[in-house]
Formats: sequence, structure tokens, C-alpha cells
Amino acid sequence: MSELSWVFQGSTAPETAKDISRINKIHSGVWKRKPGTFSSVWEGKMTIVGISYFDTWARRVDIPYEEQTTPEQKQIGAETAEYFVQGFCDFWFPSFLQFIGRDIILTFIPWQCRRRQRMGQPNWLRTRLIKLVIKVYYDVHDYLLSDPAEPNMAYFREQVARIDLSTADHHIRKKRGLQDGLFKLFVLALLIGIIFCNCFRRRE
Repeated sequence: MSELSWVFQGSTAPETAKDISRINKIHSGVWKRKPGTFSSVWEGKMTIVGISYFDTWARRVDIPYEEQTTPEQKQIGAETAEYFVQGFCDFWFPSFLQFIGRDIILTFIPWQCRRRQRMGQPNWLRTRLIKLVIKVYYDVHDYLLSDPAEPNMAYFREQVARIDLSTADHHIRKKRGLQDGLFKLFVLALLIGIIFCNCFRRRE
């Protein structure tokens, strides 16, 4: 969200400076927990950035992390990955369709990462359907639909900016609870309708 705002507001905007200052304070808090490790705040910040870059580079060249990882770290990694997947499913899908959300995430995560984090494998049939639907969507969007009158990213940013992130989880759980209730009512009504139709046919 912060990076998206920086793009629209510009690097010299007061809002951007405020966001960067907040992030710098987070980084400063990290190095202050290890007094004497770094000679300055700047050195601590750059070390954090360097660690993030090195981790990305190391995974790209396939350094054998598993040989250098403890069972406890593997467990933390697997739990973090599961929270990430479940968070995506909770945000975008009602509970009775969350298996689709899980397959969407697993479809686009490299198999090495799925194996390392013990995330499981996506359903092969749904994976093909997901890729096909996305391909068709972009093909249709590019060749048949007209360009939007307003930039999609600008609209998305406005929508996200309206969300109070501190209460987002509460609103999502409330929305999903309502959807689950309506779905159960729909299934119940469908079953009652089927039973009623069968009874009516038998009388005939």
C-alpha cells in the first residue's frame, strides 16, 4: 500500500516522507535491539536491505537452504506460508469457495517453494482451468474490450485507501459469516424444494 501511494504522490510529497520515516523507525528498532552490532542507524538499515536482497538472489541461484535450516525454522516457515495462503482465501473468497483461492495461490508459487514450505500441491485440473480463465480474461480484455476511462490502479488505490486496516479482519469475518449463512439457507431451500418436488410427483 505504501509503495502504491508513493507512485501517485511522488517522492517529494509530505505523505511519502511520512511513510518513509515510519519505515525507517521500524528498521531502527531492529538494529537498536542489538546494541554495538552496527556503528550507525544508516548501517543497520542498509544491512536489513542487503539481507533481503541476498535472500532473493540466493533463492534464485538455488542455494541449499534446507541443509542450513533447523526444524524449528522450517516449522515457522510452513506456518507463515499457511497464514499467507489462508489470508488470501479469507479476503477474496467465502468459506465454501476457499479451495479455489488456495489453488490459485499454489498454481503460481514455484514448486520448490511449495515443497520447502510444505504447502501441498494444487489440484491439477483446477490449475489448468485457472490458467485458462486468466489467459482468456487477458486476451478478451486486450482485444475486445475498450480501454477504461480511468486507470485501474488509481481506482484500486482509492478503494484500498478507504479501508481501515485495523478493522479489516473484523469486517471480512462479518462479511464471510453473512455469505456462509446465505449459502446454507440456499442449500436448505434447494433440498426442501427437491423433497417437495419428489413428494408431489409420487402423489401424481
